[in-house]
Amino acid sequence: KPNLKKLEERGLIKNTGTEVFIRQEFIDLVDGNFGQMFAELCATYPMKVGSPGNYRILHAADPSAKANEKARTRYRKFVGTDLNKHKKVIQGLNVMLTHSQGKLKFLQALEVWINAHGWEKWESIEEVNDNDGRVNRVF
Repeated sequence: KPNLKKLEERGLIKNTGTEVFIRQEFIDLVDGNFGQMFAELCATYPMKVGSPGNYRILHAADPSAKANEKARTRYRKFVGTDLNKHKKVIQGLNVMLTHSQGKLKFLQALEVWINAHGWEKWESIEEVNDNDGRVNRVF
């Protein structure tokens, strides 16, 4: 049986005494879209790096694969169902990938990158494209 008083204190429900209203925060907590967020992370993060015949696999192609279990668990601990945290991670990843073009062979495995909070190194950098094709970093 749920503890209605604690749920109300956390702002997840509204208890009028005769009726209990569930708030969106409760629905997001229970029904969060973590699967979609992790799938987006796997789709954005390179699956393999290297040259033909000399590849290193960074994560499994299927987000629900057993090989991604550690990465999924670590990402769930950090993000949970918080879409803003997820967007921050994806933004940092995109900046890193833009800046690291040509140097991708040095990327860490996905689970290591998540554990090390690799996106935090890139979150204060904004990419600016000049007309001459160069990419400048603004801090």
